[in-house]
Amino acid sequence: MSNIAIIGGGVAGLTAALLLARDGNSVTVYEQANALGGRGRTRTMDGFQFNMGGHALYRNGHAARAMAELGIELTGGVPPSNHHGRIRMDGTLEVLPATPRAIMQSGGLRGMEKLSWLNILQKIMRADAESVHDVCWDAWLAEHVSSERVQAILLALTRLTSYVNHPDLSARAALMQLKMALKDNVLYLNGGWAQWVDKLAVAVRDAGGTLLCGQRISGIELIDNRPKIHLTPTNSSTYDKLLLTTPPATIHQLLPDLPDFPNMQPVRAACLNLGLRQLPIPERSFAIASDAPLYYSVHTHSARLTERSGEVVHLMKYLGADESAEGALEELETFFDQLQPNWRQHEITRQYLPTMTVMHAAPLAGLHRPSVQTALPNVFLAGDWVGHEGLLVDASVASARRAAELM
Repeated sequence: MSNIAIIGGGVAGLTAALLLARDGNSVTVYEQANALGGRGRTRTMDGFQFNMGGHALYRNGHAARAMAELGIELTGGVPPSNHHGRIRMDGTLEVLPATPRAIMQSGGLRGMEKLSWLNILQKIMRADAESVHDVCWDAWLAEHVSSERVQAILLALTRLTSYVNHPDLSARAALMQLKMALKDNVLYLNGGWAQWVDKLAVAVRDAGGTLLCGQRISGIELIDNRPKIHLTPTNSSTYDKLLLTTPPATIHQLLPDLPDFPNMQPVRAACLNLGLRQLPIPERSFAIASDAPLYYSVHTHSARLTERSGEVVHLMKYLGADESAEGALEELETFFDQLQPNWRQHEITRQYLPTMTVMHAAPLAGLHRPSVQTALPNVFLAGDWVGHEGLLVDASVASARRAAELM
């Protein structure tokens, strides 16, 4: 068995730590922040529990399946797929065509476009995502969808399921996420993603792992192929193997000898979380836009996220590559004005994250993410930007599992 260090106490680091500790290894997790979780942290403000943006767990993704296998039970609720969802098209709110009834009611699709919509949904479910890794999603849509309005709705749904607002999004990634959403939906977690982080942390400690917070790593060196971690000039520890789950820029600071990770563009979003006493229009709990990269959802219609009566609302603008967040807050509030008039009189608290990093590498056509196993001996990687499998937290967990297997 090995003596293993893991840098980063988010979902990827904790998942790998649990797998390795249960296999009998000595595992120490170093987390720079004073609390575990990374972007999976949950903040309580005036009794409302806010994630770091609008988090959702795909019910049949890598992460959900892995947690079930590990015995980590995650509780929450599934957002309803009903006829109350809305999509803004050319400035007008329309019924989101998410169910047969909604398709018939939707003014966003006209005449034969409704049949085209049903046909393209079936084609998406049958499509081989792995065969179109090098194809841009825009090109795939142009080939398979003739209606511009159907294309616009699909692009909006793709932003929703992938969080990506980039013209070179891989058709593989788009199809993969759309299939999961259409087939199995997502889960909003009771108490936010802190529930997940807390349960993983308990399981790691029960398996004998050590979790250290507030630990700033000053450097890493390899001595006889064994990683030596420096906390201060006089405080260091040597391990048999090392797993890095931090962002790529941090990794290059710690291990400049690692080859560069080329062509990676981070995915970012402007996120507004609101705690409201009530909603002016309670049944209007979900919306996206085809005329702008916007999203809105009431997570308390599915999960317990407040210690008081009220609603937790998530709004998001999916930022394009190198796009500034300037004006994003006003755009989000204006979108909410249209959905829930007079909502401001019910506001209790808010959290605004103007440039939240959703994932560190946009899944662009033809781009291959770095391997879990690095060119340096006994040094491994995990995170949403590593490995071939999954997207978002699914990629984090899939790469963490693969790293644990190799280690």
